[in-house]
Amino acid sequence: MAYANSDVDFELPDGRITKFPVCEMILKVFVETCYRDFELHHLLFPPGLKYCYTPKDRRYKRNVNRLRQYFQRIFDERRKGETKGHSEDDLASILIQSDFYRDNDELMIDELIIFYIGGMETISISSANMIYYVTRDA
Repeated sequence: MAYANSDVDFELPDGRITKFPVCEMILKVFVETCYRDFELHHLLFPPGLKYCYTPKDRRYKRNVNRLRQYFQRIFDERRKGETKGHSEDDLASILIQSDFYRDNDELMIDELIIFYIGGMETISISSANMIYYVTRDA
């Protein structure tokens, strides 16, 4: 997707807001999600979490909302026909044209995030394995 180099606001643990490329922000939110699920209060009191948000949880939720709003803007631009020099044959355009996703922006955003995470992890693992085997068998 050509939007991968665009910057999105991300709130750091100290409260400062900085810009990160979309791919890096998705990875940061994904890692934060993994760590968040194993925090003690999440493990001990899962049903009560909807009533007890820590400052860290609120920051996490704001970052997720920023990311989702970014993808929503992409879909809105595509529906208006504004591609700004980007390819019209990317995943966002394909999802918009699909009958299954047409009326469900939340599902399209989820699908885009899954593809980003899957693509980043697959490429990084493949590259690491290639480097390992190339250097091992000189």
